[in-house]
Amino acid sequence: MSFVLIGGVAGVLLGAVRVTIDTDVMIDCREENLVHLLAALQEMDAKLVMEVAPGRFEGVGVPSLRMLESMHRHNWSTRFGDVDTHCSVAGFDSFQQVADASWEVEVGGTRVRIVPLSVLIEMKEAAGRTKDQLALVELYQLRALGVERGERP
Repeated sequence: MSFVLIGGVAGVLLGAVRVTIDTDVMIDCREENLVHLLAALQEMDAKLVMEVAPGRFEGVGVPSLRMLESMHRHNWSTRFGDVDTHCSVAGFDSFQQVADASWEVEVGGTRVRIVPLSVLIEMKEAAGRTKDQLALVELYQLRALGVERGERP
């Protein structure tokens, strides 16, 4: 399955100490990759989190491939924690653009792709949400220290 780790967990792997409650990944949303995503979600006992009534969210199970293809952002509850999958992210035109900027790192014995600090900063700046603006303070500090791929000079 093709994906790149983005968001708060990527920030932590790059040296940030800010706590996050979910894992964000940008995924290649071509059909063949979504088929692999659905299989992985089933293995994790994932449930798509949807608003079933105003202000009330519930896990409703894994949707069909057709439904998954029609959505660009998905929030999942899994037995390992919450995961958000994104087909697009603010500031970037395609999965390939993000994947080309990423590199591999080992996390818990598994190789995963992660965005460098400069790309994570661009994503947070483009998103412009309050929580992203707050995260940027620490990410700018890491950049000032010369961090790009989790290493400190």
